Amino acid sequence: MSFRKPATLAIILTVFGLSAPVFAQSARDFTATAVQTIPEQPYQIGQISKSGSNMRFEYRQNGTTLVKILRPTEGVILMLDPQTQTYIEFIGPAVSPDVADGPISPCPEATPETEGLICERAGADVSVYGVPTERWLLGYEQQQPQVLLWDPLRRKTLRQEFPEGSLMSMSFNAMVDLSGRQTEYWTIDYTTPGQAPLSTGWWFDPTLRVVVREDLPGGGSRRLENIQAGPVDPALFEAPTGWQKQEMPATPAPVSE
Repeated sequence: MSFRKPATLAIILTVFGLSAPVFAQSARDFTATAVQTIPEQPYQIGQISKSGSNMRFEYRQNGTTLVKILRPTEGVILMLDPQTQTYIEFIGPAVSPDVADGPISPCPEATPETEGLICERAGADVSVYGVPTERWLLGYEQQQPQVLLWDPLRRKTLRQEFPEGSLMSMSFNAMVDLSGRQTEYWTIDYTTPGQAPLSTGWWFDPTLRVVVREDLPGGGSRRLENIQAGPVDPALFEAPTGWQKQEMPATPAPVSE
Protein backbone atom coordinates (compact mmCIF):
# COMPACT_ATOMS: atom_id res chain seq x y z
CA MET A 1 0.00 0.00 0.00
CA SER A 2 1.06 3.59 -0.34
CA PHE A 3 2.52 5.50 2.59
CA ARG A 4 0.49 8.16 4.35
CA LYS A 5 2.41 11.34 5.06
CA PRO A 6 2.29 12.13 8.80
CA ALA A 7 0.22 15.12 9.84
CA THR A 8 1.92 18.48 10.09
CA LEU A 9 0.98 18.37 13.77
CA ALA A 10 3.47 15.57 14.33
CA ILE A 11 6.24 17.63 12.78
CA ILE A 12 5.49 20.82 14.70
CA LEU A 13 5.23 18.96 18.00
CA THR A 14 8.93 18.19 17.73
CA VAL A 15 9.49 21.84 18.64
CA PHE A 16 8.63 20.73 22.15
CA GLY A 17 10.15 17.27 21.82
CA LEU A 18 6.73 15.65 22.09
CA SER A 19 5.41 12.61 20.33
CA ALA A 20 2.34 13.22 18.25
CA PRO A 21 -0.65 12.78 20.53
CA VAL A 22 -3.96 11.35 19.44
CA PHE A 23 -6.50 14.16 19.55
CA ALA A 24 -10.21 13.63 19.18
CA GLN A 25 -12.87 16.19 18.39
CA SER A 26 -13.85 19.47 20.08
CA ALA A 27 -15.21 17.78 23.23
CA ARG A 28 -11.56 17.02 24.06
CA ASP A 29 -10.17 20.53 23.66
CA PHE A 30 -7.59 21.64 26.21
CA THR A 31 -4.66 23.89 27.08
CA ALA A 32 -1.47 22.67 28.74
CA THR A 33 2.19 23.34 29.42
CA ALA A 34 4.58 21.11 27.47
CA VAL A 35 7.84 20.27 29.24
CA GLN A 36 10.86 18.31 28.03
CA THR A 37 13.72 17.40 30.34
CA ILE A 38 17.02 15.97 29.15
CA PRO A 39 19.93 15.24 31.51
CA GLU A 40 22.47 18.09 31.68
CA GLN A 41 20.37 20.32 29.40
CA PRO A 42 17.99 23.19 30.21
CA TYR A 43 14.30 22.40 30.37
CA GLN A 44 12.29 23.12 27.22
CA ILE A 45 8.89 24.58 28.05
CA GLY A 46 6.02 25.71 25.83
CA GLN A 47 2.29 26.36 25.96
CA ILE A 48 -0.16 24.29 23.91
CA SER A 49 -3.77 25.09 23.03
CA LYS A 50 -5.93 22.69 21.04
CA SER A 51 -9.42 23.06 19.59
CA GLY A 52 -10.70 20.42 17.18
CA SER A 53 -7.76 19.82 14.85
CA ASN A 54 -6.38 23.34 15.38
CA MET A 55 -3.25 23.74 17.50
CA ARG A 56 -1.31 26.66 18.93
CA PHE A 57 2.24 26.40 20.31
CA GLU A 58 3.97 29.21 22.18
CA TYR A 59 7.59 28.73 23.19
CA ARG A 60 10.94 30.46 23.60
CA GLN A 61 13.85 29.87 21.26
CA ASN A 62 17.21 31.61 21.66
CA GLY A 63 15.64 34.07 24.07
CA THR A 64 12.77 34.94 21.71
CA THR A 65 9.10 34.06 22.13
CA LEU A 66 7.60 32.41 19.04
CA VAL A 67 4.09 31.19 18.24
CA LYS A 68 3.05 28.56 15.70
CA ILE A 69 -0.57 28.03 14.76
CA LEU A 70 -1.75 25.02 12.76
CA ARG A 71 -5.11 24.73 11.05
CA PRO A 72 -4.47 21.47 9.14
CA THR A 73 -7.98 20.99 7.76
CA GLU A 74 -7.44 24.32 5.97
CA GLY A 75 -3.80 23.64 5.13
CA VAL A 76 -2.74 26.77 7.05
CA ILE A 77 0.31 27.32 9.27
CA LEU A 78 0.92 30.72 10.88
CA MET A 79 4.27 31.67 12.41
CA LEU A 80 3.94 34.66 14.74
CA ASP A 81 6.66 36.93 16.14
CA PRO A 82 5.22 38.73 19.19
CA GLN A 83 8.34 40.90 19.48
CA THR A 84 7.69 42.60 16.13
CA GLN A 85 3.95 41.86 15.93
CA THR A 86 4.44 40.27 12.50
CA TYR A 87 3.55 36.87 11.08
CA ILE A 88 4.13 34.63 8.07
CA GLU A 89 1.41 32.44 6.57
CA PHE A 90 2.13 29.10 4.91
CA ILE A 91 -0.52 27.49 2.74
CA GLY A 92 -0.28 23.78 2.00
CA PRO A 93 -2.56 20.84 1.28
CA ALA A 94 -5.59 20.54 3.53
CA VAL A 95 -6.15 17.18 5.24
CA SER A 96 -9.16 15.47 6.76
CA PRO A 97 -9.74 15.89 10.52
CA ASP A 98 -8.88 12.23 11.13
CA VAL A 99 -5.49 12.45 9.41
CA ALA A 100 -4.78 15.86 10.94
CA ASP A 101 -5.04 14.42 14.44
CA GLY A 102 -2.17 11.99 14.09
CA PRO A 103 -0.89 8.97 12.17
CA ILE A 104 -3.57 6.47 11.18
CA SER A 105 -1.13 3.62 10.52
CA PRO A 106 2.40 2.64 11.62
CA CYS A 107 3.77 3.29 8.12
CA PRO A 108 6.67 5.78 8.02
CA GLU A 109 6.59 8.91 5.92
CA ALA A 110 7.42 8.38 2.25
CA THR A 111 10.88 9.87 1.65
CA PRO A 112 13.77 9.04 -0.70
CA GLU A 113 15.24 7.02 2.17
CA THR A 114 12.12 4.83 2.43
CA GLU A 115 11.78 4.18 -1.30
CA GLY A 116 10.97 0.53 -1.86
CA LEU A 117 9.88 0.00 1.74
CA ILE A 118 6.64 -1.98 1.93
CA CYS A 119 4.12 -1.36 4.72
CA GLU A 120 0.87 -3.31 4.69
CA ARG A 121 -1.69 -5.02 6.90
CA ALA A 122 -1.31 -8.77 6.94
CA GLY A 123 -2.86 -11.67 8.80
CA ALA A 124 -5.42 -11.71 11.58
CA ASP A 125 -5.69 -8.89 14.08
CA VAL A 126 -4.37 -9.59 17.58
CA SER A 127 -5.48 -8.60 21.08
CA VAL A 128 -2.83 -7.12 23.41
CA TYR A 129 -3.96 -6.85 27.05
CA GLY A 130 -7.52 -6.85 25.77
CA VAL A 131 -6.77 -4.06 23.30
CA PRO A 132 -7.59 -4.95 19.67
CA THR A 133 -4.62 -4.27 17.41
CA GLU A 134 -3.95 -4.47 13.67
CA ARG A 135 -1.09 -6.65 12.42
CA TRP A 136 1.22 -4.88 9.97
CA LEU A 137 4.38 -5.91 8.11
CA LEU A 138 7.16 -3.43 7.39
CA GLY A 139 10.21 -4.19 5.27
CA TYR A 140 11.75 -4.54 1.84
CA GLU A 141 11.04 -7.23 -0.73
CA GLN A 142 12.95 -10.49 -0.34
CA GLN A 143 13.80 -9.62 3.26
CA GLN A 144 12.17 -10.76 6.47
CA PRO A 145 9.88 -7.89 7.55
CA GLN A 146 9.25 -6.34 10.92
CA VAL A 147 5.96 -7.33 12.56
CA LEU A 148 4.00 -4.51 14.17
CA LEU A 149 0.84 -4.64 16.26
CA TRP A 150 -0.86 -1.26 15.82
CA ASP A 151 -3.46 0.14 18.22
CA PRO A 152 -5.73 2.37 16.08
CA LEU A 153 -7.38 3.96 19.15
CA ARG A 154 -4.16 5.18 20.77
CA ARG A 155 -2.44 5.34 17.37
CA LYS A 156 0.53 3.57 18.87
CA THR A 157 2.52 0.44 18.04
CA LEU A 158 2.10 -1.86 21.05
CA ARG A 159 4.57 -4.49 19.82
CA GLN A 160 7.33 -4.44 17.20
CA GLU A 161 9.37 -7.52 16.31
CA PHE A 162 12.59 -7.00 14.35
CA PRO A 163 14.14 -9.69 12.09
CA GLU A 164 17.43 -9.76 14.03
CA GLY A 165 15.61 -10.59 17.27
CA SER A 166 15.11 -7.16 18.85
CA LEU A 167 11.71 -6.49 20.38
CA MET A 168 9.71 -3.51 21.55
CA SER A 169 6.62 -4.35 23.59
CA MET A 170 4.17 -2.33 25.67
CA SER A 171 2.51 -3.63 28.83
CA PHE A 172 -0.47 -2.04 30.58
CA ASN A 173 0.08 -1.60 34.32
CA ALA A 174 -2.79 0.35 35.89
CA MET A 175 -4.88 3.49 35.85
CA VAL A 176 -3.01 6.18 37.80
CA ASP A 177 -3.57 9.80 38.75
CA LEU A 178 -1.14 12.09 36.94
CA SER A 179 -1.47 15.80 37.68
CA GLY A 180 -5.13 15.35 38.46
CA ARG A 181 -5.89 13.32 35.32
CA GLN A 182 -6.79 9.61 35.26
CA THR A 183 -4.27 8.08 32.88
CA GLU A 184 -3.29 4.65 31.58
CA TYR A 185 0.19 3.75 32.76
CA TRP A 186 2.08 1.55 30.31
CA THR A 187 5.62 0.18 30.38
CA ILE A 188 7.64 0.05 27.15
CA ASP A 189 10.26 -2.72 27.17
CA TYR A 190 13.14 -2.88 24.68
CA THR A 191 15.23 -6.03 24.26
CA THR A 192 18.17 -6.44 21.89
CA PRO A 193 20.35 -9.55 21.60
CA GLY A 194 23.59 -9.09 23.51
CA GLN A 195 22.43 -5.93 25.31
CA ALA A 196 20.80 -5.22 28.66
CA PRO A 197 17.01 -4.74 28.49
CA LEU A 198 15.59 -1.25 28.84
CA SER A 199 12.22 -0.10 30.18
CA THR A 200 10.48 3.29 30.01
CA GLY A 201 7.07 4.62 31.04
CA TRP A 202 4.21 5.94 28.89
CA TRP A 203 1.03 7.63 30.23
CA PHE A 204 -2.10 8.05 28.10
CA ASP A 205 -5.17 10.12 28.98
CA PRO A 206 -8.12 8.12 27.53
CA THR A 207 -10.56 11.01 28.02
CA LEU A 208 -8.54 13.59 26.10
CA ARG A 209 -6.89 10.87 24.01
CA VAL A 210 -3.48 12.42 24.45
CA VAL A 211 -0.09 11.21 25.70
CA VAL A 212 0.49 13.21 28.88
CA ARG A 213 3.93 11.83 29.71
CA GLU A 214 6.62 9.57 28.30
CA ASP A 215 10.05 8.71 29.65
CA LEU A 216 12.99 8.94 27.27
CA PRO A 217 15.31 5.95 26.82
CA GLY A 218 18.37 8.11 27.52
CA GLY A 219 16.85 9.71 30.62
CA GLY A 220 14.57 12.68 31.00
CA SER A 221 10.94 12.94 29.97
CA ARG A 222 8.34 14.67 27.86
CA ARG A 223 5.11 15.64 29.56
CA LEU A 224 2.06 17.87 29.65
CA GLU A 225 1.39 19.80 32.85
CA ASN A 226 -1.38 22.13 34.05
CA ILE A 227 -3.88 20.53 31.68
CA GLN A 228 -7.13 22.49 31.51
CA ALA A 229 -9.82 20.61 29.60
CA GLY A 230 -12.63 22.61 27.99
CA PRO A 231 -13.40 25.12 25.23
CA VAL A 232 -10.53 27.22 23.91
CA ASP A 233 -10.87 30.79 22.61
CA PRO A 234 -11.05 30.60 18.76
CA ALA A 235 -9.06 33.86 18.56
CA LEU A 236 -5.95 31.95 19.67
CA PHE A 237 -5.82 30.29 16.24
CA GLU A 238 -5.83 33.53 14.26
CA ALA A 239 -3.21 36.22 13.71
CA PRO A 240 -3.99 39.11 16.10
CA THR A 241 -5.75 42.10 14.61
CA GLY A 242 -3.32 44.82 13.58
CA TRP A 243 -0.30 42.55 13.19
CA GLN A 244 1.60 42.90 9.91
CA LYS A 245 1.71 40.01 7.49
CA GLN A 246 5.13 39.40 5.97
CA GLU A 247 5.72 37.78 2.63
CA MET A 248 7.73 34.59 2.31
CA PRO A 249 11.34 35.26 1.24
CA ALA A 250 11.78 34.65 -2.47
CA THR A 251 13.83 31.60 -3.44
CA PRO A 252 16.82 32.65 -5.58
CA ALA A 253 16.65 31.40 -9.16
CA PRO A 254 19.38 28.87 -10.10
CA VAL A 255 22.33 30.33 -11.89
CA SER A 256 22.75 28.93 -15.39
CA GLU A 257 26.22 27.98 -16.52
